[in-house]
Amino acid sequence: MKLDIMTMSLLSKYVSLIFPDYRFEKILLEFERTMSMELDFTQEAKNSERTTSCFRKNDVVKVPHVFWELTTKEVLTMEFCTGHKVDDLDFLRKADISPTKVAKALIELFGEMIFIHGFVHGDPHPGNILVSPRGQGRFSLVLLDHGIYKELDPKFRLDYCKLWKALISLDVQKILELGEQFGVGKYAKYFPLIFTGRTIDSKSALGTQISGEEKTRIKQDLNSLGMDDISSFMESLPPDFLVILRTE
Repeated sequence: MKLDIMTMSLLSKYVSLIFPDYRFEKILLEFERTMSMELDFTQEAKNSERTTSCFRKNDVVKVPHVFWELTTKEVLTMEFCTGHKVDDLDFLRKADISPTKVAKALIELFGEMIFIHGFVHGDPHPGNILVSPRGQGRFSLVLLDHGIYKELDPKFRLDYCKLWKALISLDVQKILELGEQFGVGKYAKYFPLIFTGRTIDSKSALGTQISGEEKTRIKQDLNSLGMDDISSFMESLPPDFLVILRTE
């Protein structure tokens, strides 16, 4: 892995020399950190047990039990849990499980991780979250692959909470202020687009239909973004934000 990281670092430097607006150093450092964590299975086991402790009072979230006597840095032995990928709608219908309730449980799961525990799963794709039926429409969310976690800075968590409050209340000034605090500057105007699918000057509350005019403005905003804008935006984001974006 060290050779791969060195190769990527060298390529990143060459790209930055040829295209000064493309800077990936921070992203590469975060990638190196997370990969070193994921290749140590004892660390994954510890993350798993910490997550179990965080959700011990939650009867929906299930984390497979770790068998420490059969676990090393190279081998992880855990309880086998059955279930289907969280985005398998055909399965949910056949099992008489409400997709809306599953979505709500997912939002609550990651909301609790971010805002209460500050300990966030770093690879939450559908294959790492299983829905396990419990009969009569009830279910468990089985959380797998605990190799990558991010411990969020308390100030970041508070500011991120303020950002969501500003997004929901359509407080443009506060969104821009928080953008300065997060270090993204002029790109703060894209926060509503990223998180709520709305423009910075939108008057449409969450849960309501946006107008055709606003849809046109969204397309215009997206079309106006160049690769240098995307690169600069990603480079300016704090590492904590990069993890959060993967949960959205």
